[in-house]
Formats: sequence, structure tokens, C-alpha cells
Amino acid sequence: MWTIAIMGTSTLLLISIAMMLSLTQFQETPSGDWVKISEQISSEFKAKSVAVRINFAMAPGFMKISYVAGIDSKYDLASQNAEMERIARFAISNYKGKDMKYVTEIRVNRTEVHGSGCFQSTYVSNFTLPVPRRQLEVPAPGGAPPGGESSFPPRER
Repeated sequence: MWTIAIMGTSTLLLISIAMMLSLTQFQETPSGDWVKISEQISSEFKAKSVAVRINFAMAPGFMKISYVAGIDSKYDLASQNAEMERIARFAISNYKGKDMKYVTEIRVNRTEVHGSGCFQSTYVSNFTLPVPRRQLEVPAPGGAPPGGESSFPPRER
């Protein structure tokens, strides 16, 4: 009986330590910031299945926001574009990740679903908003970036 209790207690201790380590690693990566902004967008705009990703694979760096609209636009392109622009501006103002300084544009992908089952229709819209350059750093004399930095983060090995 005591053997089972000791094994159960040690197992719970090891599982809790593993969970703490994995959560601290999740908080240190930008994916934690991506989840936070996607949750904020989801609650603010009543959107479903919001996904946020920042891509540096090819220049320029961009933030991609994909979501399923929770509001019927009645096929009005102007209202769709206005909604996507509001979401892009919301992301610019509320994203707190360190990698935002490398983002040059926000790409929004909006999906709207009508009907159900076999009679379901999906409409997709795209919108791109350039990120205004922030004057957070004073440029070095001669126009070079301060500290000899490049405009993109170094690639991890």
C-alpha cells in the first residue's frame, strides 16, 4: 500500500516539474505572444479559429493573421476590407512580441462560410497593411543601423 502511495506521489511530482519546464519554454518563444494576440483578436472581433504567425523565411518579414469571420458581410467587399484593416491595426497596436520590430507588413486572410453540409460555400478575402516604421531607435550617423544590426533577426541554428 505504501509503495503505491510513494510511486503515485513521485509520479505527480515529476509530472508537475515537467509541466513547469514546458510552460516556461512556451513563454520564452514568440508562439506564446502569437497565441495571446490571436485570443485578443478572437474576443474583440468575434472571430473563430484565429491563427497568428510571423514569417521571416523570406524578406520582407510579415505577420499573417488567418481567421473565420463570425459576422456575415452580405458579400460586401468594402465591409470585409474595413474589418480586415481594423484587425491589422489592432494587431499592430496590441502585439507585444520582440519580433514586431522586424515585421514590415500585416497580411490578413479572412474566410466566411455560408450554408451547411453539402450546400456550404466558403468565401476568402485577403488584405495587406504595411506597418509604419517606428522611430524607436535614433539612427547612427551615416544612415547605418545602430550597432551594425541587420534589418532581420539572425537565424537560429
